[in-house]
Amino acid sequence: MCAIFSQGKGWKCNKRIAKPEDNVAICDLQIANYMFISFMKAHNGMRPYDLAILYQIVLANHQAMNIELSRDLRISLSEVGNSINRSKIAGLIMSHKVQINTLLEFIQYGLPYVFPAIQGRISRGIITAQPLHGNTKGVSIDPLYPKVTEAIQENDKLYELLSLTDIIRVGKVREKELAIKLIILEQYTKI
Repeated sequence: MCAIFSQGKGWKCNKRIAKPEDNVAICDLQIANYMFISFMKAHNGMRPYDLAILYQIVLANHQAMNIELSRDLRISLSEVGNSINRSKIAGLIMSHKVQINTLLEFIQYGLPYVFPAIQGRISRGIITAQPLHGNTKGVSIDPLYPKVTEAIQENDKLYELLSLTDIIRVGKVREKELAIKLIILEQYTKI
């Protein structure tokens, strides 16, 4: 039996060619490649644009290709691939589908701590933490990633989800609760 061992836990396949103390083994090429891509890459924590990628996958009914995600979100193709890998490791994606309940739990309980929004000075920009469209003056917060303002210009649903996300990042308790309810409603009505 072959296995890839990591801190006492192993992944099994058909032939034994390694011991736990070897810390690595190779099965057949297909399994080894999958193991390397999915489990051997360092996680190094979630990135803010991972959330936009997860939203876009859900918006595309879990049918989005990496190249489409890259184009639509203005994120490099390699970063899209790395993001999907991080989301798999975090349990947010399984079998090429976003785990909606896990994502909602992360948004509700983890988002304000993992990606806090620090309010800046009064400036002109795109409204996010309010239900209005347009370019206006208000308290600024940094977007989840630099090119998000370009990506939302062509995608109203993504704009709505990211606006609700910003409410969760900066809002008061009642506003956050309403934003969570709206995201849940959007998720379960196929956005």
